[in-house]
Amino acid sequence: MQTPQDIPDTPTDTISQPEDTPVPIDTPTTDVGLQDVPESHDIWDDTLVPDPPDASPNPPEIVADVSPESDSLMAPELPMDSSDNGPAADSEPLDPATEPLFRIDQLTWAAPDLCYVPTDNPNAPCVPLTNLVNALIEGMINDEQDPTDVLFQFHGAIDVAGAIDVTLGEGICERNDVGEIVHCQWQDKPEKPAVTFQNVPITTYGTCTDTVDIPSPCFKTPKKNGVVLSVADVSIGLKHAFAAGQFQSKNPQAFIESGHLQGFMPKTLAQTIQFNLPTGEPLTLAQLLSQVTTVEVDGHPGWTLEFKFNASQNSTL
Repeated sequence: MQTPQDIPDTPTDTISQPEDTPVPIDTPTTDVGLQDVPESHDIWDDTLVPDPPDASPNPPEIVADVSPESDSLMAPELPMDSSDNGPAADSEPLDPATEPLFRIDQLTWAAPDLCYVPTDNPNAPCVPLTNLVNALIEGMINDEQDPTDVLFQFHGAIDVAGAIDVTLGEGICERNDVGEIVHCQWQDKPEKPAVTFQNVPITTYGTCTDTVDIPSPCFKTPKKNGVVLSVADVSIGLKHAFAAGQFQSKNPQAFIESGHLQGFMPKTLAQTIQFNLPTGEPLTLAQLLSQVTTVEVDGHPGWTLEFKFNASQNSTL
């Protein structure tokens, strides 16, 4: 996948060690670029000033806000789930690896629906395109030659209640001769740096999020700008983005299920993001959302974009 800003700031490990022995973490890196987006489709603003670096262990570079007015475009923050020390959920214990790494193996555009009206026939019905875009996303994630590897890394234990940093972004995964992933890591100098959410609550009792009920054990990040997802070979940057999901243990692997990723897309930014779909003409994201009512964030019209995902734990860095 690829990138704008002020969103979810579109990364995890092995499970085979005993619970009382954290797995040491190697940090080899590989310089692998992300999919390029044509300059005319670029969602990044040259005037941006990067955020100060996070202090989390081994965090990748942090993406700055997507647009110069990002400070004035802050949406009301959703209440953050606090750590809960209530009784543990009735589920298998999760792997106690010190910094679990997960790769997103299923990602879908959930809302709002995408469609387009042919420019030569503005009175024609809007042609649905959500299923087509999701098919392209699936192809990107599972491509045999150049797959898109979106990673979550939790900088701390995920089997106990507490607050840890979580990194999300595109990395690179090594595969064996039959296509099985054997190792994942962050890119050395990514074109679109990963984003680290700080002080993310790990909840072991109750639910996470106040917009989507996700059962524990689970996590929900605070909002952050700069999260970038690659969608149909186009970088989608989100403002005020957050991610949430439920942890599941299915020995010898852990998973994130019921994943939810959400952020705000300003209309002015959507007008610059162009898709090359098999529709006979290039279309901007704003055109694909033209039938959807906009919402306003501090006076800026746009749309709230929602994605669903599942992820599988992979080897530690």
